[in-house]
Amino acid sequence: MTTAEDAAAMAQTVHIHPATLATPPMTTADAREIQQAAVDTATATYSAQGAIARWGDHEVAIAHQAIPALRWPPMTMTFALPDALASRPLAKGSAVNFSFRLQDGTYTVSDIQPVQP
Repeated sequence: MTTAEDAAAMAQTVHIHPATLATPPMTTADAREIQQAAVDTATATYSAQGAIARWGDHEVAIAHQAIPALRWPPMTMTFALPDALASRPLAKGSAVNFSFRLQDGTYTVSDIQPVQP
């Protein structure tokens, strides 16, 4: 068998369409676009609304609404709290507006404000 025949036989064996094997290689421009998307996500600040589920010494769990920019559905999630915010606890069930960003691989609250009734 030739190399082309080997590739075709392998594609049939594992149910890969032969056209998939002809995918063009990634270009430098493609790699830059992917890297820029990673940088944009790492420096972005996101805002959301939710309710305090639990307040800890260095983290807060918030039942938040959907966050379309991240394609996140509504969920309860734990965020890291910087010391300046951790020292101002909010009661469980408090409605809040909050902002957060990805910092050192952890989603960290950068601002949190109770919603006034």
